[in-house]
Amino acid sequence: MQDENYYLIMTYMPGGNLRFILKEVGVFDENTARFIAAEAILNLKILHDANIIYRDLKVSPPLENT
Repeated sequence: MQDENYYLIMTYMPGGNLRFILKEVGVFDENTARFIAAEAILNLKILHDANIIYRDLKVSPPLENT
């Protein structure tokens, strides 16, 4: 087996994660919620199309309680 290293370099995006933003905002309006859901689905599709398995996929607690 050949040793390989993979590195992911991402642009810094200030503002925190979705849980932090939801805590600050309280409740998203319907258009914002639709946009966030669409972005998540499109990103998962991109990963799927590239045969990348995202192993840490989970719904965060603030989204479970809605």
